[in-house]
Amino acid sequence: MKYIPNESQNLVSGKAGALDLQSTKQAMCEHMVDGGGCKDEDAGAARNQIFRCVRYTESHEWITLDEGIGTVGITDHAQRELGEIVYVELPALGKKVKAGEEIAVLESTKAAADIYAPVSGEIVAINQILSDSTQAINQSAENQGWLFKIQLSDASEWETLLDAAQYQEKIQ
Repeated sequence: MKYIPNESQNLVSGKAGALDLQSTKQAMCEHMVDGGGCKDEDAGAARNQIFRCVRYTESHEWITLDEGIGTVGITDHAQRELGEIVYVELPALGKKVKAGEEIAVLESTKAAADIYAPVSGEIVAINQILSDSTQAINQSAENQGWLFKIQLSDASEWETLLDAAQYQEKIQ
């Protein structure tokens, strides 16, 4: 049976007997590819917050999923290594790519870097903010600095990506 949370459900509470937050998040992330979204109630807060189920590539891209659409960017680690990003070449809307294929280019004051598709699919959105200014990547690589969105064509590729612990081990 597939569990898909919705905004009205309280998955974790601060009360005795509450579900373990990390276990809940991990279980929820396992169902992201099939649809739905992850919701998390902060134990001390009255409001719900969305949390991101993130996977990583060996080449320092991150991807989050929401209903089969992946949002892709570079990691904070990659941004720090590259230095100030001064130019971004994004993929064309509608472009179909395979996992591992070069899809974008970033240029910094130190070097140029190719960006690779973490999964196969079709590009359905690009971050228009980056057309005017690359500051979003420099200031918030793993949030406002996202590069593109991709409709996954093979959901099983998600499982081949690194989780947060594996990525942290790689960069240390």
